[in-house]
Amino acid sequence: MAIALSLLTATLFGISDFCGGLAGRRWRVLDLILVAHLIGLGGTLAASLLIADRFILDDFIWGGLGGTFGLVGLMLLYRGLARGPMSLVAPMTAVTAALVPAAWGVFIAGDVLSGLAWAGVACALVAIGASSTTTDQESPVVVSSILEALAAGTGFGLMFVALDQTDPASAPWSIVGARAASLVVLLVVLAVRLGQLRRRGFPLSFGAPSGLWLVIAVGVLDSGSNVLFLYAIQNGSLTVVSVLTSIYPVATVLLARVVLAERLGRVQQAGVALALLATVLISAG
Repeated sequence: MAIALSLLTATLFGISDFCGGLAGRRWRVLDLILVAHLIGLGGTLAASLLIADRFILDDFIWGGLGGTFGLVGLMLLYRGLARGPMSLVAPMTAVTAALVPAAWGVFIAGDVLSGLAWAGVACALVAIGASSTTTDQESPVVVSSILEALAAGTGFGLMFVALDQTDPASAPWSIVGARAASLVVLLVVLAVRLGQLRRRGFPLSFGAPSGLWLVIAVGVLDSGSNVLFLYAIQNGSLTVVSVLTSIYPVATVLLARVVLAERLGRVQQAGVALALLATVLISAG
């Protein structure tokens, strides 16, 4: 059950990031995330009222903490996806997002894995790294983009750790907390930015650019994948679920290949195959 949920989560994460990368070429990153999170908050709030057994304040707070970390990661990721090749930025972020909760699960939470499962985890990490290899020599990959991708992955990893601290009975209220906290932070940042623009005498523009459907897709898919991740870690170990979930760049890379005609090199193809092997090994373990 946990493995199936993890793979579904990874697929939705990958599609969401692809849509976010495309939307980021038309929207300002803060505006994009604000609208997407408003949509996600509405959906998860409705789901919580319908399916949660009870509301637990501590879980709501853990969700808020995780949402703040996740917001930082999302802002850095979308900026990287909009500026650089998706086939490099997304996988590099995912490697870090997998390593942070995996290290927490093994060294702090005490996760115990079989030999086959450990082999699967190793294959998954190599698969994520292989997916980050790009054959496009003209892509503007700079050190700042790499550092931003690593910081984004750390933010996502800490969000996963925070969500792992919650009680299954309150799901998905912690995701509501995550969205609420991130919206508060976003509104503060936007208010500061608008104040700066007014002081400088710059005109303020409130018109929505094209591609609204992409932003709606990001809001639905990102929040949905977070809810699925929450249920996945409640049915399995944080280490396994976080690693499998972080295979999401495979979906992003494949979409970039099909839709944007970004070249998929042999190493990236090997990464896809290793991701499938990792799933088999972890399932068997």
